[in-house]
Amino acid sequence: MRGVLSLLVVAMLVLSMGVVPGVTAATSTTAEYSSVVILVSDNEADVTLAEKIAEVLNASVVVTKWGVYEENVTAEITSLDPDLVIIIGGPRAVVKAYEEDLEALGITYIRAWGNTRVETAVDAVNKISQMFPGFEKKVRVAIVHGWDLAGIIHLRGKKFMIPIFIKDSNVSITIINKFNGVEIIKNRQHEKIMEKIKEKIRERVKNVTEEVIENITQNIAERAINLAEERVNLAEELVNNMTQQNVTIPGVIPLLENAKRHLEEAKKAYEEGYYGRAYGLAVASKNIAEVVIRRVSEKFDEKFAKDIAFKLRVRVRVLEMVALRLQAKGANVTEILDKIEQAKEALKNKDIDTARQLIAEIEKELRMKIREMIVHKKAEKKGEEE
Repeated sequence: MRGVLSLLVVAMLVLSMGVVPGVTAATSTTAEYSSVVILVSDNEADVTLAEKIAEVLNASVVVTKWGVYEENVTAEITSLDPDLVIIIGGPRAVVKAYEEDLEALGITYIRAWGNTRVETAVDAVNKISQMFPGFEKKVRVAIVHGWDLAGIIHLRGKKFMIPIFIKDSNVSITIINKFNGVEIIKNRQHEKIMEKIKEKIRERVKNVTEEVIENITQNIAERAINLAEERVNLAEELVNNMTQQNVTIPGVIPLLENAKRHLEEAKKAYEEGYYGRAYGLAVASKNIAEVVIRRVSEKFDEKFAKDIAFKLRVRVRVLEMVALRLQAKGANVTEILDKIEQAKEALKNKDIDTARQLIAEIEKELRMKIREMIVHKKAEKKGEEE
């Protein structure tokens, strides 16, 4: 099965393997990059941050499931010919397996992250500001509670506004003052905290506006239910896959049932027009499902940490997808595809050493092809500008 089971397994395995750091380009400027890709998980806060940064940088956004290594994602990234990949989110959100892929394929990347979504947003703003001078002057900043799903959904509809997430009344005046202006987004749930923020910045920050979400709208409730359903479905698939592997994880079945029950109640409340209640139940369902996903991830890490053959099989599949994407763009990858078949045969025969050697050769040849594509794209862009 090449579903979420194998994806999550290899993600957790790579977390324990260690990855060579990517190239940090903190002193670079916008002109040096012709194609920027932002890789982010589907965590609602991080993906909103990524989309808002992408608007300013004219970057492409590639989204992966939270905590899951999806085998097709690396191929999708390489098909965009990126000369820089910005990973937004920590290694539990966007797993380190992607860093290993980018490193092996010679693609420059940095990771912006912190221990929470609050710290991730600050680190992302700081790194982007250093790499792309003048970035802050093109946008306003929105202060929104990092766990206020309604506020985050509301923010996604606004153009050229970068979120700074907060958890309490602490906020960096230095960062906020870099931007053209500030908007405070609040709803009744976090009203007291946001009022403290407003008092704190009122005398020290220029051009402050405020937007209050008085009620949970039908659209916000529907979006919350959709997010919850995605998480519940993923959690259920992971638990089912573990059951098929005869692996039990204490407590996850009751948690999953609880998440499903909250989701059904949310849908019922939505149908009856109680959007505030539907929203609250959906958020609870999503949070419970994410606990299940995290616990299953930890169990996968324990069970498959030493399964080298499995990791190599996944590696070969990923490299094959990359090669086929390059072929679709006109690259000659015949020899690479031949070596991929040889690597598959070696793994079938349990010849790990030969498989590793072939994989190293494949990665080297793919690096050359990818570099050619990036150089060609830069030349095309330069020609268009002239």
